[in-house]
Amino acid sequence: MSITATYSPDDNKLRLYTMGRLDEETYKRVHDAGFRWAPKQELFVCPAWSPTAEDVCLALAEEITDEDTSLTERAEVRAERFETYAENRASDGEAAQASAERIMDGIPLGQPILVGHHSERRARKDAEKIRGGLERAAKAFETSDYWTRRAAGAVRAAKYKERPDVRARRIKGLESDVRRHEKSQEKSTLMLRLWTKLPNAARRKDGSPMTPDEQALAIANIDHGYGLWSDLSAGRTTWEAAQAKRTAELPKMIAYEARWLAHLAGRLAYERGMLAEAGGTVADRTKPEVGGAVLCWVKRGAWLPIVKVNKVTVTVTDSWLNGGRTFPRKVAFTDLGGVLSAADVAARLQAGTLVASGPAYHDVAPDVAVPPPPAKLELTMIPSAREKAKALRSAASGVKAVSARNLFETPPAVARQMAELAEIQPGERILEPSAGTGNLVRAIFGRTIGADGARLVTVEVNPELAEGLETQRQKTLYANADTWRIERGDFLGMTPEQLGTFHAVVMNPPFESGTDIVHVKHAMRFVRPGGCVVAIVADGPRQQEALRPIAASWEALPAGTFRGTNVRAAVVKIEVQQ
Repeated sequence: MSITATYSPDDNKLRLYTMGRLDEETYKRVHDAGFRWAPKQELFVCPAWSPTAEDVCLALAEEITDEDTSLTERAEVRAERFETYAENRASDGEAAQASAERIMDGIPLGQPILVGHHSERRARKDAEKIRGGLERAAKAFETSDYWTRRAAGAVRAAKYKERPDVRARRIKGLESDVRRHEKSQEKSTLMLRLWTKLPNAARRKDGSPMTPDEQALAIANIDHGYGLWSDLSAGRTTWEAAQAKRTAELPKMIAYEARWLAHLAGRLAYERGMLAEAGGTVADRTKPEVGGAVLCWVKRGAWLPIVKVNKVTVTVTDSWLNGGRTFPRKVAFTDLGGVLSAADVAARLQAGTLVASGPAYHDVAPDVAVPPPPAKLELTMIPSAREKAKALRSAASGVKAVSARNLFETPPAVARQMAELAEIQPGERILEPSAGTGNLVRAIFGRTIGADGARLVTVEVNPELAEGLETQRQKTLYANADTWRIERGDFLGMTPEQLGTFHAVVMNPPFESGTDIVHVKHAMRFVRPGGCVVAIVADGPRQQEALRPIAASWEALPAGTFRGTNVRAAVVKIEVQQ
């Protein structure tokens, strides 16, 4: 089987490319060395170089070559793959949403199920299908958003790793690793020398010679971590056995550390070369000096005067709570976002493009153009898969069964017709005493959008529907209680002293047993002289007899206007003169 091994210094990863399936023994060996299978790339990858992983690569591929693609190129390929995932999930979301919308067939979100009505069973099934479809669509859009962010993050992470300041900090970390491995190698070398010299002419404090067992116990005391001291002191091993064991192990440990140091030397050479090619850090390009200033994390966006320049840090002046006690703070060269020389600071202060503010300087851009105001966002615009998912989950939560007997929601077209018939003007007080799911509310506000919109009072007796209205109110431009007030209770038990009087009442009262007549006549008590009541009533003989004689207009609605019933209805307008 053909196996190729590569190493990439920009991400410190080893990769194994295989032309076929590994046998069980080889797979276990590769897996135990830290390699994991990347199915989309069809290769094994070890997340970080190690001597063990390198040995496996050399044993299987005989040599390790340089990776052909750069970190950024691999990130871009990965991002393209993630974008494909995002597009597929977005397509799934669109399909699920379309399926739910087909079932809705004009059912407004939040449509109550008419408990006890012949349509209840089918409506409940439809509601479950709608809710399930919207949940699936929301899940798909959330997944799409996840992969979109992963795609952006893959390229962003690669670009971040190439930044000079990030590379400089990586070099500091590698230098720290070098010191750690050098220390470990030095200790192993010392231990090997001590174990090799056994027995020797070492003596006790009183000048008498030490026995080989005592010498071995003293060496084991500083060569801790291997259990030799406890074995020697308990007599479980001899000094000869301990010497043989450690003189065989320590050369391997020294060689192991040497491999690490050689690897780290190569990485440091690569990182330093790439940093030099990029022009170095800002501190390399402009050497910090006292009297100059720096940009850093201490006060983002402000230039901090340099008080002192140290070996690898600068000392700046910081303050608590932007004006409290000042104190010195050290900032590493690699954490600097910008450096100004003392001459630059003086020139900018004189030119007026830099001003002193407390212990810091701030940029002043001359003749800055005022940016244009942002374009008005359309209310129906959903800018991302995340927002779509949020909107769909909100919609799905609104599809639920509500016990609302004799409630027939006003169709949006009829609601708009009623708002126009009432001739509602901005600034007028309007009453909607049987608000239901709020279609008439939306029509009223749709006619009076703006700061001088209508001042609306709604009444709803059903607690769950009233809660739905409150949710709508909080999510709209009309959350101010002066613009839209919601009263909970039975309208027939309320008085003008409680609610006030209005320029118009727009309503769709219950029809059962002539209740609509009672509601309309009660509503007339709340209308100011010159105002009107616009209501939907049953187009039956009782309504014709009680309301038609006092109506300014009477317009019959087509059969089937209200979903789930063929009741005949009419829109009536009654003008109140006194």
